[in-house]
Amino acid sequence: MRDIFLFALFTVSTFLLHGQNSLGLDTSYGNSGRVITSINPGEDIARGGVVQSDGKLLVAGYTFDAVFGYDFICLRYNTDGSLDSTFGSNGVAQFDLQVGSDDRALSIDLQLDGKVILAGFSDDGTDRDGAVIRLNSDGTLDTTFGTSGFAITDFGESDQYNTVKVHLVTGNIIAAGTSYRSTTRSNAVFARYLPSGNLDTNFNTDGKLENLPSPVSGTLRELSIEDLAIKANGRITAVGWIEYTGQTGSASSHYECRLNVNGTFDTTFSNNGYDFDLITTAYDYTYAMDMNSDDSFEFAGYSRYITMTGATDRRGYLHRSTSSGGTNFSETIVEISQSIDEYIFGMGRDSNGNLIIGGAINDNAVNPSFEFFVAKLDNTGDVFDSNFGNNGLIRTSFSDNAVARDLQIQSDDKILLIGYVGDDIAITRYTPQTLSIENVKPLNNIKIYPNPTSDFLNISMIAPIEVNEQFKIYDLTGRLVLTSQIDGADTTIDVSSLNAGVYIVGVKNQSYKFEKI
Repeated sequence: MRDIFLFALFTVSTFLLHGQNSLGLDTSYGNSGRVITSINPGEDIARGGVVQSDGKLLVAGYTFDAVFGYDFICLRYNTDGSLDSTFGSNGVAQFDLQVGSDDRALSIDLQLDGKVILAGFSDDGTDRDGAVIRLNSDGTLDTTFGTSGFAITDFGESDQYNTVKVHLVTGNIIAAGTSYRSTTRSNAVFARYLPSGNLDTNFNTDGKLENLPSPVSGTLRELSIEDLAIKANGRITAVGWIEYTGQTGSASSHYECRLNVNGTFDTTFSNNGYDFDLITTAYDYTYAMDMNSDDSFEFAGYSRYITMTGATDRRGYLHRSTSSGGTNFSETIVEISQSIDEYIFGMGRDSNGNLIIGGAINDNAVNPSFEFFVAKLDNTGDVFDSNFGNNGLIRTSFSDNAVARDLQIQSDDKILLIGYVGDDIAITRYTPQTLSIENVKPLNNIKIYPNPTSDFLNISMIAPIEVNEQFKIYDLTGRLVLTSQIDGADTTIDVSSLNAGVYIVGVKNQSYKFEKI
């Protein structure tokens, strides 16, 4: 006789509480919510993504080719997570910019006409320059852009664009990043291109902006822009970090600035157009921002701490800046967790205005095992949404170390994390609301058995049965997987077609958890 296990609802298994692999994943996407893509035997790294109006996902990054070295790549995925065979070669477009050069795409954006902008760098072995390319909607190079589809711009000895955005009003393209003058000194850079791919001379006279103001002078400093936003009026707000070494030691600070449409600094913003400060008492690095309609914005990144034992810990942070650049740097809005390593690389807002952040997280100092994570804040922006995942946080592990480098939110509020696992591209998709254990309430006068079950689930109703009474079964992402009418005091449900896992069955406005084996 099969044993019957009725789970006490206040007893939560480790499977559900700690890093549950399937929690929140959209099982209709890829392989139960995950997509892994390998292009070449070497590295295949995704650094950014953008969602088209039809729901397809474009991903930018780089791959290592044994013949050509590192190349730009752009991939397009259908809404189910499969590669779109109508884009590039079976969903993948690969580009070597300067015949064997080291080319890496680090950011992506989309024009209104569906053409795709990739930005990063191209190194021909002598000099590394900022690089922008434009693709047609089918993944082929748009040869009307720049020189045969490319726009390569030299700032110094070693340049790269970390972020790129299209100004939808004018079609101009703004790229930003950093330029190294030596191994210990770099400065942030901006460039604005016309839709033709030529530098826009109405932006700082030559289309380029270099030598941004910083809190320290000298050769031992690095300043980098990591994300930016463009308002309809053309003003640019950007965030990043500055790391410097001085007479009193070394430090790293959050950096933010605002530019007018002509490339000059907006002096109404903070300290003559820019601001910097330590977010914490550690080394701070900002990587993402989200702009509000009133010109205030949230920004996120991580802080690097040196512990008493000499070990290095990293903590994610999320902060808010006012429209004029004033920020309360003494207050961290949220602390992600107590993990050893937390990196926030992406953020955005859902249709309800809730902030979503994502990146990578690790608990093991000796043998690091990085996972994707996504977290949702409530509409106050100050605390986690307890109705999302496990107290607002979802972690997803893979077979190898995994780092999410970007976050995108679909029009239906499903969340995409884009990054890599080991040497392969990795994507996960999550439903906007997930069923947490706190939402599961015990049944009164109803018995559900056997539990676990492999084929049939019985519902025994002691309470009176109403006309057209129904049961509904959900997976832990909140997706309805089975429903029907209850046909009497005792109803048998065929669950053999369900995948193995934990499900929630709802009856008479109550719910119960059972396991399909």
